[in-house]
Amino acid sequence: MTNSLAPCQDAPPRPKDLILAAGLALVGGVFLIGLILSLDAVPGHYIVFGPPGTDAAGIIYDAGGLIINTSVLPSVGIGAAGDVQDFPKALRAHGAWLVLPAPAAGCLKR
Repeated sequence: MTNSLAPCQDAPPRPKDLILAAGLALVGGVFLIGLILSLDAVPGHYIVFGPPGTDAAGIIYDAGGLIINTSVLPSVGIGAAGDVQDFPKALRAHGAWLVLPAPAAGCLKR
């Protein structure tokens, strides 16, 4: 009699599966960025994307901005320029990977 509950052995991911997953992630990312850019933006407000494991609120604060909102992801937040000239450039100088105009609709609220 064979054991039908034998432990499952994980097979390594196939290159075809990895390519499919990367393609879906790319399409989803492009769609979300397109959606964000198509909405009406609030002047002086920006969505800040930091590296994984960083705190977007810290990046905004260090760049001299005001923290408007945080998200469920610590590395994503919304900040306002305050008195800072070229706020997106200051955010990138303090570690932001991507800075986009913030839509009036909000962003990933907790």
